[in-house]
Amino acid sequence: MFYNSPHYLEKVANAVKHVNVHDHICSIYESRDEQLAVIIPFIRYGLENNEKCLYVADENTVEEITGLLSDGIPELQSYMDKGALTIINKTKAYLEQGRFSPEHVVEAIKKNIRTAKQEGYKAFRITGEMTWALSGDPGVEHLMEYESDVNHLYEELDAVAICQYNKNRFSPEMIRHILYTHPVVIYKGTVCRNYKYVPPEEYLSPDAASAEIDRTLVQILEIEKREESLLEKNIELQVINQKLNAEIEMRKQTEDLLLKTLRELERSNSELEQFAYVASHDLQEPIRMISVYTRMLERQLEGKLDPRSRQCLFFLSDGSKRMHALVQDLLAYSRLTSAKEPFVPTDINSVLSEVMLDLQVAITDYNAEIEIEEMPRITADPTQMRQLFQNLIQNAIKFKSEADPFIQICCERSDSEWHFSIKDNGIGISPEYNDRVFVIFQRLHEKEKYPGTGIGLSVCKKIVERHGGRIWIESEEGSGSTFHFTISRSL
Repeated sequence: MFYNSPHYLEKVANAVKHVNVHDHICSIYESRDEQLAVIIPFIRYGLENNEKCLYVADENTVEEITGLLSDGIPELQSYMDKGALTIINKTKAYLEQGRFSPEHVVEAIKKNIRTAKQEGYKAFRITGEMTWALSGDPGVEHLMEYESDVNHLYEELDAVAICQYNKNRFSPEMIRHILYTHPVVIYKGTVCRNYKYVPPEEYLSPDAASAEIDRTLVQILEIEKREESLLEKNIELQVINQKLNAEIEMRKQTEDLLLKTLRELERSNSELEQFAYVASHDLQEPIRMISVYTRMLERQLEGKLDPRSRQCLFFLSDGSKRMHALVQDLLAYSRLTSAKEPFVPTDINSVLSEVMLDLQVAITDYNAEIEIEEMPRITADPTQMRQLFQNLIQNAIKFKSEADPFIQICCERSDSEWHFSIKDNGIGISPEYNDRVFVIFQRLHEKEKYPGTGIGLSVCKKIVERHGGRIWIESEEGSGSTFHFTISRSL
């Protein structure tokens, strides 16, 4: 493994970042790179978190450690100048009295923690290279007793410590005791809660062997229970996985069916539109012939027919006229998709000017007043925009009340759409018919009073939907109507 690779260093740094105050940790390493991968972020995070830090050097000199830490902590000298970080050797840390005295070291650590808190630091952070213990200094035989007993110190005070142990230099027996005395282990870049940890009261007890047996038996039972629980969870997950796979397969089948249905619907709609176009186009000629021959009969038989025959000819002529209008509207409706034009920049002010000219006769005849706000320039099919506004304004004039028609045309802009409204003072409709008016061939009034085929608003709906919008009406019977429609701005 490359312990100085960016990936490994990032992994270790993220792991060390979650080391907690009150933790007593042993870092087991086999190379300097592996050692520094843990220690550099440990010191850096402490300094960044306003903790006072102490490093005890031995395997490396104080100068070497200063240089190595500087590589990973660019502001190191600044921290050292203000006393946030101190680097000392084993003599000042552990052998100040000429021998290792656990009691003296504990008191020294307590003093450092109190001083750090008094100076305003959040906690005290210490790490030391433990290779000094291999030199056989007086009192070192009590090191593991110290390592065990000091756990209570870190549990009670705001401090965190990492004891660095070189796996290649300490004996297996020593490593075993190191694991017994540290509740947290860092090894191969991973921070682990140590299941081998022995509490101080057990480790230092005269009955340690008996206590170890009891603890081991309890651990065996707990491990077995965990394995049973994991097995049960695994079975549950397998069942859930099977259900999810079945649901995924069902959804896939449903999606395939929906896709197939959608394609069939698109094909059916295309065929229906083609049929409507062809049928309405081909119907024009026979309807024209009926109308022509009806007029010929009226001229030839003028004055010779009884009232009943004249009424029949009238019905025939009127029916052919309405059929002609219906076919023309149906042809226009089918052309909305079969003969659509591309979307281009369209000035709605110009569109409305053309509509006003087309409706000039009706506007004059009904004395209609039309008030138009400044309109935007949008992306749309200009021909269909003209047809849309013409249908809605024509409706507002046609369905007038006793008062002269007054029509207001407005537009508002949002982030995603243009919102147009056409408000009139006409007869209005009951709210229960608000959706019905957009259905093709639906009429709410007698054709004798309000002529038409009932296709105009369905044309409007189709145009608006093609432009990524929606259309609706707000109306009360006798109180006028307001038609709203939106046009997408993302076309």
